[in-house]
Amino acid sequence: MVVPATKLEFNNLSKIYQNRIRLGFQNAGTVGEYLLNHPDPTFDAKIASVFKGKYDELKIQAIQPDEIMDCLYEFTLGGQQNSTPREVAVWSLLAHLFEKCTIFEDHPFEAATAQ
Repeated sequence: MVVPATKLEFNNLSKIYQNRIRLGFQNAGTVGEYLLNHPDPTFDAKIASVFKGKYDELKIQAIQPDEIMDCLYEFTLGGQQNSTPREVAVWSLLAHLFEKCTIFEDHPFEAATAQ
């Protein structure tokens, strides 16, 4: 899965965050599969709702997109100590949510042509 470059740019993410999202896409499909096949059929929607709410809360504070991504990263860690496996998991989940437009915005042109 490849996120359109225009969506990364449209959301004004710096190159480092764009690269992290791209790296996260290596496992984003696995994350999506896990969420859809979870024993609780509402799990995917619950996760999306929690992250959409957190993103919206951060967005209305008018903070920069990179800072929003930092906050979402910390939120995803949930107070756990960071480690390489957790970093991979966090970026994979954030990439999945970014692609689904749960967090950040779809490029208006992309959204219009997708309909």
